[in-house]
Amino acid sequence: GSSYKVSAYSDSCRSWLSATMVLDAAYLKATVGTVLSEGIAQAVTQYPADPVEFLGEYLIRHADAAVQAKGEVAEAELAAKAKAAHVEATNVKAKQQEKAKMMRDFQHQQESDHFDEALGGVDSLETLYEAILEYIRARLRGKADLA
Repeated sequence: GSSYKVSAYSDSCRSWLSATMVLDAAYLKATVGTVLSEGIAQAVTQYPADPVEFLGEYLIRHADAAVQAKGEVAEAELAAKAKAAHVEATNVKAKQQEKAKMMRDFQHQQESDHFDEALGGVDSLETLYEAILEYIRARLRGKADLA
């Protein structure tokens, strides 16, 4: 009876241990498998005096290169965001300038219409002179005191 329990417990432990090792191996393969394989291949081709130290240094160089690459990617992303912000600011400025131009054009059209209307009632040189002065005053927004 008790040997069966020990055997069943032992089988259960082996199953758990086997499953854990499979998961650990899958984790290692997914995270460091490629670089570890490359490092081992380098060690095999170069026959270093201390292959463990060689492999450790290889992994450290790879990690440093990966950190540097991430920094360069982050820098590139930051530069791209800055460029996008600049483009957006340029677009906003262009829209503001276009709006200001449209407002000026509208105002000039109103002034021109007013001048045309004033000229419609011109029956003498003196009336023409007054209409022109009124138009000029309107264009200068009342800054000139022409009498």
